[in-house]
Amino acid sequence: MKKLTPKSSMIMFFPAIIMIILTVLADLMIKNDGGSQWEGFYNVCLLVIFPLIFAVQGIFSCLSKVKLMPAVLVSLAVYAVLALIFLGPGALLYLLFYLVAALVGYMMFFLMGKLK
Repeated sequence: MKKLTPKSSMIMFFPAIIMIILTVLADLMIKNDGGSQWEGFYNVCLLVIFPLIFAVQGIFSCLSKVKLMPAVLVSLAVYAVLALIFLGPGALLYLLFYLVAALVGYMMFFLMGKLK
């Protein structure tokens, strides 16, 4: 098994850390503020920010030659835990969407590298 380098561990864990921070922040703001505007922030995270995070993780995995599946599985596992704690089991449906986003990011740069 390959040793985890700082670059590969950053690619593996940074997206998970961003998701944790955004989800906890939004949840705290909803509870403290009672704010419906923060519920909109949840939706933006689920539909825009998280897929972008997964796509960027796929891109960096390809460019850094880090295996995609271990990196994405860490992020998917963190999202699954966050979804069950903060959003409910219905939010687990997004797991497939995020996996596709990571694969699209990876494949774009993989194919661009092959075409050069």
